[in-house]
Formats: sequence, C-alpha cells, structure tokens
Amino acid sequence: MALPFRTRIAPTPSGYLHLGNAFNFLLTYGIARQNEGSVALRIDDGDATRVRQEYLEDVFASLDWLGVDWDTGPSGVVDHQKHYSQQHRQEEYRHALDQLLDAGLAYACQCSRKQILAASSDGRYPGTCRENMARSYEAPFAIRARLDDSATQVVIQAVNGQSQNSNLEASQGDFVLWRKDGLAAYQLVSVWEDEQDQTTHIVRGLDLWESTTAQVWLSQKLGFHNFPKVKFLHHPLLMNDGNEKLSKSAGATSLKSIREQGGKPTEIFRRFYQWLGIAEPAPDTLKGICQGLSLEGQWGTKLWP
Repeated sequence: MALPFRTRIAPTPSGYLHLGNAFNFLLTYGIARQNEGSVALRIDDGDATRVRQEYLEDVFASLDWLGVDWDTGPSGVVDHQKHYSQQHRQEEYRHALDQLLDAGLAYACQCSRKQILAASSDGRYPGTCRENMARSYEAPFAIRARLDDSATQVVIQAVNGQSQNSNLEASQGDFVLWRKDGLAAYQLVSVWEDEQDQTTHIVRGLDLWESTTAQVWLSQKLGFHNFPKVKFLHHPLLMNDGNEKLSKSAGATSLKSIREQGGKPTEIFRRFYQWLGIAEPAPDTLKGICQGLSLEGQWGTKLWP
C-alpha cells in the first residue's frame, strides 16, 4: 500500500536564508498542497559546529513571514532544541553506521583534504585507505562508504514518473559517513531522517544530485523500505549577478535583509513565478500561489543534471 504524499522543508541553520531557500520552500509547499499532502519541518542541524542561535531564529521568522506552515515538526526554536534537534540522535546514526561496518561497506580513513587533492586530479577520493578496518583505528579518523558494484547503477525516481541511472562511483567515490570530529555526516543523517519520517517526495536543488545518488545507495544497503521509492524533483538554482550560487549571508538576497528593508512576501511570490516561467501574474496570497503552481514553465521538465 502506497504511503500518503509526505514531503519536508529542510533548511540548514548555517547562515541567514536567502531567496533560493524561499523559492525551494514555496515549491515544496505548493506541490504538497496541490497533492493534498503533508509538510514536515526538519531543521538539518547535525553539524553543530555551524549552527548559531540567530540562524535558527531566522528559519522560523522567514517561514512565518512567507506564510508557510507545516503539519509536523518544531513549533519554534526552543521546541526544536529540546525535542527535534538532530544532535540528539547521534546514537541512532551510529547504529546505522555499525550496520554498514558489519556488512563490510565502510572503513576508516585518516587522509586529509590536502592528501586527497594531491593524490586525485579530480578531487574524488582515490581509495587510499580502502583496506583499513574502522574499529582498529584510533581517533581522529573519518569513516567512508566502501562502494560496491551496485554504485555504478543507482536508479533515481522523479516526480514526473521518469527514472535515471546515476553512477555514484564515477561522481564522488567513497564518500564520508562519519566525520573526524565524531559527528555523523550529512548523507547518513539525511537518509536516516527521511526514512524515519516516511518521506515520499523530496524537492531539492540540482546541486544536491550527487547527495541524492549517495542517499539512494545508502538506503538500499541499510535495508530501508521507504527511501528507495522516494520521488525527487531537482530544480535549477537561483544564481547571483555573477552567475554564482547564492550563499547564506546577511547580504541583499537574504530574507532577513529583505524583511528589514520593508520588503513584502508578494514581491517574493512575483519573483518565484518568474523563476518558474509562469506567465500569469503571481497571486497576492500563498493559497493563490499554490493553486496556480505549474511545472510546465521554462524548466519544468528538466529534472536531471
């Protein structure tokens, strides 16, 4: 029996959110509401070294300003920190890691970034430590995935019913599962959270295509039931005037800056429709935005890199 439509908004509190984040939120929210689905708020704060209180506060302030609500997840900063933070679940992530270690699908790596770059022309991990056993090493060390033959043919499903094979081995090689500082790495955290939440649809930028490939492969090796069936929409990124990906900062494109300068959500809605390639004027309400949402614009069928 198929699960009900369930997606998530998953900001990382490592900086002030920008227009690109807003567009992703609106797209995710709109698709969910059009499909009578539910939206979870999941704050990806597993990397404790980058989290700041003001960035957490900005997540809730930005969503409230846009009018985006959610069906499950924290009600505010304090609720998140007490009950939802990924920093509470390092033990659960470690259990998943142990499963991979026991299956011979992970190993210890003490290589520095400098050493990897010196040994690899494309920056892809060259497999220097591949024969090491993780439990025989003293910290600090990272733990990497030991890719098997299936990593060359990872099938990714799209929201439009298409699918595509992605070669994980060629794109990034043995990626990090556990960091040298003792924290679970993003790929392991993200796939574990989505499996537990029974996510059915994920909307993310094209820059996360390799992450999608890694997470689908991981979900199969961990024996997850739900995540291998997730349908993805990979959307183009919003770029700055220099054709560079927007960064999280307090600059002109940050939602915080726009709010403080008197900007209105309706201006964000207008630019969102332009980004989608929708010719009609953008409605003034979020409900209207959801009702008029279409993926048949200038990039709606481009779901692959």
